[in-house]
Amino acid sequence: MLKIVLPWVCLLLFGSSLQAQNQLFPVQVDGQWGFMDQTGKVVVKAQYNQVGRYVKNEYAYVQRNQLLGAIDRTGTEVLSCQYEQINYLGQDLFVVSDAQGCRLLDRTGRVVMDSLSANLELLSDGFIRYDTPHGIGVLHIKHGDVVPPKYDRVAVLQKHW
Repeated sequence: MLKIVLPWVCLLLFGSSLQAQNQLFPVQVDGQWGFMDQTGKVVVKAQYNQVGRYVKNEYAYVQRNQLLGAIDRTGTEVLSCQYEQINYLGQDLFVVSDAQGCRLLDRTGRVVMDSLSANLELLSDGFIRYDTPHGIGVLHIKHGDVVPPKYDRVAVLQKHW
């Protein structure tokens, strides 16, 4: 039996995260969740125990067998369901944790930074502020460390005070 989540419920639950184009709506089939498009066509097969809203209108969290992953706006699973926790930072970067620890991944699953502390902040233009036991540093996503982790504080100055 196909149960389709009503548009009003979708708007309530997913509010501003859904845009006019490429809208995907949660759909439940035989107790599993997937997504359908605006025409009612199922574009992500119902295969998840739970699905979440799209974060920053880019990725939705999905859960299968108590593990988390992420799909993009087209319904492509960019990170498979293998993580205990997942958090989308922006700029196609995810912080994930599992039995191996906490890591920063890009949308392809490539490890950008390993062995992260819980304190990580996306600054701007591909720069990430991170904490280690030795101090705070700044990492450029594509080029590596810009500021080694040895400082007490690192901040971005605003153009206007």
